[in-house]
Amino acid sequence: MPRKYYYVLLISLSLFVNTHTFASTKKHFYNNGEVLNTVEINDSTANGPVLTNSDYYGYAVENMGDLDGDQIQDLVVGARLDDNGGNGRGAVHINFMNRDGSVKSTVEINDGTANGPVLINSDYYGTSAGNLGDLDGDGINDLAVGASFDDAGGTSRGAVHIHFMSMDGSVKSSVEINDTTVNGPTLANNDQYGDSLEGIGDLNGDGIPDLAVGSKGDNGGTDRGSMFLHFLNRDGSIKSTVEVNDSTLNGPELSDSDFYGCSITNLGDLNSDGILDLAVGAFGDSTGGTSRGAVYIHFMSTDGSIKSTVEINDETTNGPELSDSDYYGFSIANIGDLNGDKVQDLAIGARLDDNGGTSRGAVHINFMNRDGSVINTIEINDGTENGPVLADTDIFGQSVAYLGDLNNDGIQDLTVGAFGDDNGGTDRGAVHILFMKPFYTLTFLKDTSCKDREPEETTWLQLAPKDNGMYLTWTQYSSDYVDIRIDDGTGSYPWELDKTKNDGHEFLPNVASWQKIKVRGINGCREGDFSAEVSYSSYPIGWYNE
Repeated sequence: MPRKYYYVLLISLSLFVNTHTFASTKKHFYNNGEVLNTVEINDSTANGPVLTNSDYYGYAVENMGDLDGDQIQDLVVGARLDDNGGNGRGAVHINFMNRDGSVKSTVEINDGTANGPVLINSDYYGTSAGNLGDLDGDGINDLAVGASFDDAGGTSRGAVHIHFMSMDGSVKSSVEINDTTVNGPTLANNDQYGDSLEGIGDLNGDGIPDLAVGSKGDNGGTDRGSMFLHFLNRDGSIKSTVEVNDSTLNGPELSDSDFYGCSITNLGDLNSDGILDLAVGAFGDSTGGTSRGAVYIHFMSTDGSIKSTVEINDETTNGPELSDSDYYGFSIANIGDLNGDKVQDLAIGARLDDNGGTSRGAVHINFMNRDGSVINTIEINDGTENGPVLADTDIFGQSVAYLGDLNNDGIQDLTVGAFGDDNGGTDRGAVHILFMKPFYTLTFLKDTSCKDREPEETTWLQLAPKDNGMYLTWTQYSSDYVDIRIDDGTGSYPWELDKTKNDGHEFLPNVASWQKIKVRGINGCREGDFSAEVSYSSYPIGWYNE
């Protein structure tokens, strides 16, 4: 169906005697689910992964943040059947990226990596991957990787490896969480703990990032599934664990073979209560038909309990249109505010969707309301203009991750895994970079006689816990100074660092993980607009201008 876009020009005209006014404009970017172009990373990509048949590269994808310090987001991609060191031990590839989606260089972490994971055959390390933020406080993001068939404590109970990283992709040290870990998960055989995971920021407000891990084979009946919330220490040990399952108060209502916990994403503070919320996939949910799939939105409390839950499935108003065995919810990612309405949106994989051919796969973009209801849904599949080029059983949508604004055009971009892709050989796998199409409304603003250049909008903010405070980094072009405001929890922003030098970083002592900050540029008599309100809890891997 053809679409029409209307660009509204808001013009204010004022008449002055013997004075002059000057017009300036502001662009407000948004996207409606359309794709600008797609770049595929596979076995033949220059500087990309070196793969063999059935490696399943793309089984997991994750935004690692700017690991190497070049101001460009980098990728972690799981290849869970990689045979380095032994059959099915698995691996993850760190792809250092360029803004056009090409790969600068790649580092592989596997059983032979110095200080890396200790694996045995069929551990399936690389089933999941998650950016933990700076867990150990050294200024570098750390990495968690799932090995869902690890046999610690019993057959296929699963494990998660926490890697303390260096900027070049090497590993400083590793910690394994499994059934035997003090204060860790209580597991049974074939629970497949580590099938999904997500760094969820600082849920309990202690200044340390926390971790959510899915265990799709666990609890309450056959394969109903569960999620473990781990409150962490900086060394990777666990303070305490809360399990969410079919019996959790205000939690998910599950049936056998729902496989709840197959995917998890940090929603940020969706309902604006100051606490981050979570979304969890259950690809086997049969609402509307067999294994069509579902996603649960959990509005959280800081202790890991759940205030309320909303389910999105085939029967949800304005939600996805599904068929039997689509496996909607197999993957999920918070993609920030894509449509410009100040509410986070979701990308959700339906890896066995048959649009265009058998099991080619799809991703549904759900534009969200703050109460967890859906405004509208757009599907990206083999037939999408400028989208991925797929073949049968590519399984596009196996994994999905938010890339931020990789190409710097004002709109955040996506990464989607297709582990069944046969480029270079059978099931070697691929990742598709989806550059989302930017649209904008243009507003004319009345200028004053001030001749100083108006600062551009802030494009990047990141908070990282450090020394009983927060270390703030930002990107703010064309301004001499910045104005930093700090919230006291009431939304009044009583604390201010006025005219701070625009050098891109500032230590904020005694600022907690829940406290919001906002930044604007200043040039002489001209002040820019404030950025979004950002806290470490809501944006543990950073905020991009939307």
